[in-house]
Amino acid sequence: MRRDKKQILSTRPVGEELIAEAARHNIVIDEIPFIETLASIDEASSKKIKRLSTEQIYAVFTSMNAVEAVRDLVSPEVDWKIFCLGPATKKLVVEIFGEESIIS
Repeated sequence: MRRDKKQILSTRPVGEELIAEAARHNIVIDEIPFIETLASIDEASSKKIKRLSTEQIYAVFTSMNAVEAVRDLVSPEVDWKIFCLGPATKKLVVEIFGEESIIS
């Protein structure tokens, strides 16, 4: 019996592992990003983030984009306690700031 392939259009990257798994189930996933997010941090915000990176603070990251935006501005010794929304954001926070920085 012939099984028709299902087509899915993802507007954000889903990864090769998921694409391969879907293919095993006769599903084709096309990744075509529709939105590009670019960090835009003015000089005042940049200075504030750098200053805050030397302090013990509680930080809340609502997206991976926010984490990536501050990545190069914070000091290596950053001592933040971090809340984050979503598993992808948490994974990136762990990569950059370490598991011990996450507040459950």
